[in-house]
Amino acid sequence: MARRALDEGAAGRGRISFRTLRNGRVAARCRFRDTDGSVRLVEAQGATEEDARTALTSKLNARKGPPVRKLKPAYGPDGEILSGDFRTVEGRISADTTMRDAVLMWIAEVSSDPHRKVQTRDFWRQVARQTVLKDKGHVTVAEFDAGEIKRYLYKLAKTKPSQARHARLLVKAVLADAVIDKAIAHNPVFEFKAPKRPKRPQTRALSIEEYRELMTAIEEWRTANRGKGGAPRDSSHLLVDLMHVLAGTGLRINEALGLRLRDIDFNSSPPKLTVNGTLVQVTGLPVTFQPSTKGAAGDDRTIALPTTAVRALARQIRLNGHPEYVFTTGTGNLVSSRNITRSLRLARPATLAFFTPHTLRRSVATWLKNKNGLTAASQQLGHGSEDVTSEFYIAPEQRETIDNSGALNELLGDGEFDDNSEATS
Repeated sequence: MARRALDEGAAGRGRISFRTLRNGRVAARCRFRDTDGSVRLVEAQGATEEDARTALTSKLNARKGPPVRKLKPAYGPDGEILSGDFRTVEGRISADTTMRDAVLMWIAEVSSDPHRKVQTRDFWRQVARQTVLKDKGHVTVAEFDAGEIKRYLYKLAKTKPSQARHARLLVKAVLADAVIDKAIAHNPVFEFKAPKRPKRPQTRALSIEEYRELMTAIEEWRTANRGKGGAPRDSSHLLVDLMHVLAGTGLRINEALGLRLRDIDFNSSPPKLTVNGTLVQVTGLPVTFQPSTKGAAGDDRTIALPTTAVRALARQIRLNGHPEYVFTTGTGNLVSSRNITRSLRLARPATLAFFTPHTLRRSVATWLKNKNGLTAASQQLGHGSEDVTSEFYIAPEQRETIDNSGALNELLGDGEFDDNSEATS
C-alpha cells in the first residue's frame, strides 16, 4: 500500500534523522515535500544534534521551492526542443501523484505522438504551463476533486474564459488516464457543468472603403523614412503585397506566407494558385513549412486570382528571387507572421485599430457572400461547412437585407384598412 503523502511545506517534513560525520559534526536530514509535489531529502549540519536540528529547521522554513537543476534537452518528433519543465520520472498515476506529474505524463505522451501536428503538441504544452502546472501542480490527484476543479475553473473563467475552457479539456484528459491507472474511481470533471462561455463579439469586416483607407495608410508607412535621411521602412513591398494577396484570395496569413513558386500558375486564364500547405511557428523550432492546412477541406484548393493579387505575387517573386518561396526576408528566410502583425499595428490607421490579418479573411467572406452568395464565400475560404462561414466570417452590419416583401404582398394583399380612422386609446 502506498505511503500517505506528506503535506506541503515545512509542516510536512518527515522524521528527522541524525548521523555523525568524520569531522565530528552532526548532520540532520528529513524528507520534505516541495511546492512541486516532489518529496526530497534535505540536510543541514551543526556542532551538536540540537544545532543541526536548528539549522535544518531554519533551512526548511526558508526554502522557497525545489532546487533548480539543468536538464539535458529533449526533442519532439519534429525536432522541437522540449524545455526541462516538461520532464518527469513518474510512469504511472496513483492517488498520491501530484497533478504536476500527472499532467507531465500526459504531455509526454502527446509530445511524442508523431500523428499530432507540431502546433497541436505545442498548444497543449502552453495550456499546461499557463494553467494547471502554474496553479495546481502541487495538489495530488486525490485532492483535486470535483469541488476543487470547479472552483478553480470558474474562478479562471471570470478573467480568462478561453484559458479556462482549455484547462478543463486538459484536466479531463489527464484524469481520464488517472481512472485507467485506477488512481481514482471516476473522472470528477463530469460532475459539474463547464463554465459558460461569454457572448462572442460580433464579426467585424472591412468595407471596401475601409480597405482602401487601410492600403493608403500602409503605403504611407512603407515609404516613410527610418529616421532622418534613412531608407524607406519596407523597400521590398512585403506588407503591401501580402495585404493585396490576402484581400484577393481570403487565405489565412500563414497559408499566404507559405506560398511556393510551384503553387502559382501565371499562364492559366485567369491565373490561379493552389493552397498546398502553411507555415507553422512553435516553441523550439524556427518558422517551417507544413504540407497541410488547418482543415482537410482547405487542402489542395485552387483559387482564381484577381489582377491585384497577380501583380503583388509577381512583384515579390521578382524582388526576392528565392528559388522556392514567394515571400521571404532580406536574408532569404521564411517570414514570421508575428513580425507582420507587429508591422501592421504600426501601419494601420487609428480608425481601424481592430484590424488584424484575419480581418481580411472575414472581409473577403463578407464581400463574396454579398456578391455571389454564401456557397461561393465558403468555397473560397476552404471551409467544410457553410455554417462555419456564416457564423464566424460574415459581418452582421454588412449582411444584405432579407427582402421577401414582394412575395408576402402577393400572398397577403393590401388588406382592408381605413386610413381615415382615428387611433383609439
